[in-house]
Amino acid sequence: MVWWGLSSCTTALTVLQSEQFLGQTGDRTLFMIECIN
Repeated sequence: MVWWGLSSCTTALTVLQSEQFLGQTGDRTLFMIECIN
């Protein structure tokens, strides 16, 4: 596994589905990181 930098964050699924981010077709990888402080 190669870890490229984390470049975008959002709490809205609709943002991730836009063509500027993950889009809705093709292979994609989504990491969900939960931070508890």
